[in-house]
Amino acid sequence: MTRFHTAVREQANSACFSAARARSAVRSCVLCCALVWLWQVPVTQAQQLAQVQQADLPERVVIRHDTILNFAPRYELRFDDSAASSSSRFWHRVQQLPLYERITLDGDQLAGGPVDVHIVAWGAGDLTLPNDRQVASGDFAVAYGRAKLLPPLSIWGGRRFITWGLPGGLHLDGLGVEQRLDSGFHLEALAGRPVTSIYTPVGAHSQFTEPTVAYGARLGYERPGQLAADVSFLERWGEGIAANRTLMGTVAYRPTERVDMLASSTFDVNAGLEEARAQVAYQAVDEVEPDLSVVHADPQKLLPAWSILSMFAADVYDEAVLGVTTRLSRALSTRLELAGRRAYLPGGVHDDTHYGHRVDAIVRYVPVPRETEFMAELSRRDEATTTLDIGRVGASFYVYRQLRVAPELGAALDEHSHKRTAILVRGSAELPFGAHWVTALTVDVARTPIALAEVRSLLRVTYRADSGAP
Repeated sequence: MTRFHTAVREQANSACFSAARARSAVRSCVLCCALVWLWQVPVTQAQQLAQVQQADLPERVVIRHDTILNFAPRYELRFDDSAASSSSRFWHRVQQLPLYERITLDGDQLAGGPVDVHIVAWGAGDLTLPNDRQVASGDFAVAYGRAKLLPPLSIWGGRRFITWGLPGGLHLDGLGVEQRLDSGFHLEALAGRPVTSIYTPVGAHSQFTEPTVAYGARLGYERPGQLAADVSFLERWGEGIAANRTLMGTVAYRPTERVDMLASSTFDVNAGLEEARAQVAYQAVDEVEPDLSVVHADPQKLLPAWSILSMFAADVYDEAVLGVTTRLSRALSTRLELAGRRAYLPGGVHDDTHYGHRVDAIVRYVPVPRETEFMAELSRRDEATTTLDIGRVGASFYVYRQLRVAPELGAALDEHSHKRTAILVRGSAELPFGAHWVTALTVDVARTPIALAEVRSLLRVTYRADSGAP
């Protein structure tokens, strides 16, 4: 038998073994949830009280519909040797006028209390009707329902965003079970297919040709106002390989009324430590709150194993941030941040180690009621190879009755290359009309490293109805 046939047979055996292990893990999660559920039967007095309280809550349905017309040029990477400038030689400007329709529906306490439904769907079409690219697209971003079989036990199914298990979360088509105990512990388990997308000029929509699967579980504990902790494991397969086998843990602790502590870490069984964070905030007096945080991150390990970007070396960095938030009055607050960063190549190579720093200053004025608001941000970022000075200032106020306007100015200056300087001037206006309608217009004038001057605009009309509103 040739080496090729031997390799093919070993790969097939490995795939069969992995599939069997995946089925075994899913069965274990389901069995564990079933045992926890049976452990809670019969229903306790506290659970009966929760059922009565749940039945007393009113049914509520919130519907929102947005129509968005976006005029903004898009740039495609193409090579044109006849172009006059270097930017236009590689970047080709494409005019488009996409019209977006977005619908959001949130239904709570349906069917007498035990059912929730959440849907976010969108559709888009390019009104320029181009012949060389796709004209329309659409998809469901969220579409799932949850049924509360008993107050501590609920089952959900459909498409939703999972906020735990992977850095940045997971977009999943699947099923899950959630169990909450009177003692403060809660257990979650899920299994399904991660959402994979095809990208088009008017938006990304789902495709189901790629074989992929994900499953995981989370165990947590909550003591309201003092402690919240959870640990989770999630495994994701794609392109025939295990892309992630991630252990994630988070702890939030408040030992006193003036001290808040937070720690989290992400560890991949195959790749090692991906990310770790820790933060401590101390309220010295009612008006001053300093905080200290440290971060370690390896961006290359955060990429899926099948991504071509994972083949390129990326800097591992350690960062420490010291911040102070000061509340000068009920409406006026400031924040100052000082950060230092060390970046180096993974694998113990420290010859290319470089250091950087960042200084941020923020001023906010938000009165109650919110008649006039003001915000200003200044930042200087030195990352050894790049030095950026970033500034942003904006305000929001009423000019006539319910007509609210918001001017804004932002700029990013690169000290090493003036060609990479970017400037943005933005003006927005929002006007409600009727009981449920709002119309808004935003106009941008921008200077970017690709275009010396361009105009963008966005028109939005929103309808919102809430059955629970007075």
